[in-house]
Amino acid sequence: DTFLHATDGSLAVDEVAIRALGVVPVGAELARSDGAGHDASRMAEALRDLVEGFARIESARTIALVVGLSVGQWLAIAASWWFGLAGVWPSAGFAAASFAASVVALSSIVPLVPGGLGVVQGAAILALSMFGLPAEPSLALAIVIHAVQAGVVLVLGAIALASEGIGLGSLASMRRGD
Repeated sequence: DTFLHATDGSLAVDEVAIRALGVVPVGAELARSDGAGHDASRMAEALRDLVEGFARIESARTIALVVGLSVGQWLAIAASWWFGLAGVWPSAGFAAASFAASVVALSSIVPLVPGGLGVVQGAAILALSMFGLPAEPSLALAIVIHAVQAGVVLVLGAIALASEGIGLGSLASMRRGD
């Protein structure tokens, strides 16, 4: 997982946050279960990574910042679903929007196709059907929200790369190890 390390060899801030929350190591280990009894050693390794992630957090302020940013991000995602739902189903509540956002997020645990294309939409249809919304407007909303969220990530990623002076050619060279 060297791609998660900063250029000076230390762990990147996002890796510390992810490992501290245990999302990547535990989720990845569960997804790689081979059924041959190797799960215990993989889980032990994942738990070691989790503890290592916590050990690298140097202050309560950092923890509070990570938790605060995470809560803010989830609220923004739920709000985007809520505003989107208002366009196709005006009587939808924040609970339906939050549930849909959560189910869509959980659908990305097992990456079946690049970008979650189809999986995200299916998860949204399933989640919103539990609140009585028909499949067609659920699909339309899921497509729009997925496109907008992907677009925002692409634009912000391009801005971040440009601010660091990194171009696509540099990324390809880094990937090849040049």
